[in-house]
Amino acid sequence: MKLICIYITILTLYFTIPVKAQELSSEKDQRVFTKEKGKFHVKQLNYDSAIYYVDERIKIDNDIKNESDLIVARSEKIKTLRLQNKYEEALRIALTTYDNYCGVDQKEENCEACSNLYNELYEFSILMKNYRQALEYLEMQCDKETNWLSYYFKKARIYIWLDMPDSALITTSACISLRKTENDPFRLIHAYNNHGLIAGGLLNKQDIAIATFNKATDIAEQNNDYSEIHAVVKGNLGSAYYEKKDYNRAYKYLLFTTKESHKKTMTRSFVGASIYLAHIEIEEKNCQLGINRLESLLNNYSSEELAIRDLEILELLMQGYKTLNNNSKYNLYLEKWIALSKLKYEEKLKTQQIILDEFHANSLQLVLKQIESEKIIHKQEIMILEKTNEKNRLENGLIILGLLFISTFLLFFFWRYRIIQKRKLTVNKLRRDLLASELEHKKKDISNFTINLSYKRKFIDKVQDKLKELKQKSSEDISENLTLLIREFNSYKGLDENIKLLQSDVDLVNSAFFDKLTRKFPGLTEYQKEICGLLALNFSTKDIASLRNITPNAIKKARQTLRKKLPISADQDLVKFLKEL
Repeated sequence: MKLICIYITILTLYFTIPVKAQELSSEKDQRVFTKEKGKFHVKQLNYDSAIYYVDERIKIDNDIKNESDLIVARSEKIKTLRLQNKYEEALRIALTTYDNYCGVDQKEENCEACSNLYNELYEFSILMKNYRQALEYLEMQCDKETNWLSYYFKKARIYIWLDMPDSALITTSACISLRKTENDPFRLIHAYNNHGLIAGGLLNKQDIAIATFNKATDIAEQNNDYSEIHAVVKGNLGSAYYEKKDYNRAYKYLLFTTKESHKKTMTRSFVGASIYLAHIEIEEKNCQLGINRLESLLNNYSSEELAIRDLEILELLMQGYKTLNNNSKYNLYLEKWIALSKLKYEEKLKTQQIILDEFHANSLQLVLKQIESEKIIHKQEIMILEKTNEKNRLENGLIILGLLFISTFLLFFFWRYRIIQKRKLTVNKLRRDLLASELEHKKKDISNFTINLSYKRKFIDKVQDKLKELKQKSSEDISENLTLLIREFNSYKGLDENIKLLQSDVDLVNSAFFDKLTRKFPGLTEYQKEICGLLALNFSTKDIASLRNITPNAIKKARQTLRKKLPISADQDLVKFLKEL
């Protein structure tokens, strides 16, 4: 019986294991297929089809419980949705994926996959101009050393957007220093090239860019294996000289780039350098050479290879033929420019229509999207109309209207400003009058109290004299005289309260004075500030000593200390200086 059970188990394993392996292999093959199909449709700008295949990948990754591949697939979907301008849906998926897989509890094995997601969140932050958040997502990526070239460039670009150009240059300089320690000339050339692009292309510091590109060129010329990057750097060097209007040097380096990039079939570098050369040739009145170069690009390269520069090429051709007074060719390329502009406009319109269809359930959103589409159509029509008919009169009219509007606005603003200033002057005058009245009132109170204070001194002197007399009298007379002294003391019970009231009045009168004193001379102590306030109110040394219950010598020393701390010359009066603050 045992032998039969073992035999059945072996047969079961024999038939089931290959089937499961075959299913797993089939799922992986299907995943590879959907991935390639998705990439193909993205290149063809068929975003709906691309989304379909990436969704199929997500289903497969969910089924086989492969988190890393699932994160990558969701990141690709987010990127595709961004290309369709479906930012809301893309951001929702990005944040959900971050919370579920790449947040605080991120698994170490998902780090590389999460870097793709962080890159998408970085793009969203840039789109929303939240550059500090973008910098945080950039720093989260665990493949910074793998993609070091992109990392340092993006970081420097963020610093530029944050208006921190020095930090941008420091970042790319740090990258150069790091590459120098590796003894890898190829990576060092790329680091120099990055630094030059930031300095010249984004900060317009062409001298720094030229010096940096020259260093990269010197390294590249020492090894024939670096011919491709050498051509790219020379092209960037030529573009920097072009921006400085040094056309001779620019032409020399750009010509080198076209020759080398053509040999290496580096289409992007060849096209970019050729367009720069055509700019120089047309601007230097060597129009026919520039025209031949541009027409060669149009004849030998597809619109995909020319990327987004096909309209620029047509505009240059129009400029060249216009300079040569060849109206037939000018009109020919003008028609091509109009046709291509219309085609691009129709593609944008088609994309906008797709977006509108997807939000058909929400009428408000539909209306908003239709308005946006109409704005785009209107802008395209205006642009084509301006290029075709060259309506200078209309442009001049718009400029005049704009100037009139600005002038009217400035006059209105100036009128409002004058009214506000008049109101402020009136309010300030009323405040000054009120303060002056209060100040006068307080000065009177202080003067009255000073008289009372003087009277108090006399009273104390009188009491002292009577006490001396008591020493010489009999015990019976002492009792009678003490009763009289007690009565006199009771009449002066409220004297301490009057002193406190005087102190609060001084503080009230001098509140603005104390604020100014603290702001100009922060090193003064509270005691020294109080002395300054009493001096500014014309209190004598003796009065201040009585008020503070200290000796006049102490007040004299305080005045000497103040003269040292305040910027007063030896012959300048301290009280006058304090009053003029």
